[in-house]
Amino acid sequence: MHMGWMPLRRKTVLVAVALCLTVVVSTPAVAATNLVSNPDGANASTVGWSMSYNGQDGTLTAVQQNGQWWLRYQSTLQEGGGVWVQYQMHGLTVGDTYTCGFLAMGSGSIYADVYNGSEDVTSPSEALASAPQIFDVTFTLAKTGNDLIQVRYTAPPVDVYFSDVTCAPGSSVVLAAQKTTSVASSSTSSAVRTSSAASAASTSVTKSSTVSTSSPTAKSATKSSIPKTGSGRIGPLTGVLLLMLGAAWLGWWRYRPS
Repeated sequence: MHMGWMPLRRKTVLVAVALCLTVVVSTPAVAATNLVSNPDGANASTVGWSMSYNGQDGTLTAVQQNGQWWLRYQSTLQEGGGVWVQYQMHGLTVGDTYTCGFLAMGSGSIYADVYNGSEDVTSPSEALASAPQIFDVTFTLAKTGNDLIQVRYTAPPVDVYFSDVTCAPGSSVVLAAQKTTSVASSSTSSAVRTSSAASAASTSVTKSSTVSTSSPTAKSATKSSIPKTGSGRIGPLTGVLLLMLGAAWLGWWRYRPS
């Protein structure tokens, strides 16, 4: 009787192995969540964004450049502590590290600013050019309640097009969908960040790598509204499936043909 059911047992084990492999292989990487629901003004929307000083001497609109959406902020207001346009984020956890970044082009000098609940954390101020540049900042949340990402300036006037505003957990952020619009012309140009003011005549390069905040040196990036990079860790579902796969393999080994 034992020999009679062994072939069926082996077939059952092999089917279980195949199912486990199918599910494990087809399980997608966990994507990071962008904490900014309106990163680029799509469909002419400025929802979620607001201007400091009740928008005095400033305008905020959503526009298209060669079919690509950008938020546009224009201001001539002079204030010693800076002037800005901002987005209120939700769902952050105290003690966790986040990175916020965006692309910007236009005229004037701006910087990225995040209030971490205790102080302002900022990127270097850089002069805008006709080609998109990356501005980003990494911070650890000290307290919730006023978690703001800001596009800020200190010297007016500014006319800034900004897009792909991305805030996500971790010490780097990926801007992945291609946006190569130039303010000055319809020719393609790269998103580059440099430690000095960018030239309006900067040459084109390929946008392909992750935006890292480990250094203020030149950066290139692929651009997107939502980071699509996996977490790099094995999730609970994958762990359970791997355990099932191991158990199935042990069953097959035990009842394998002699």
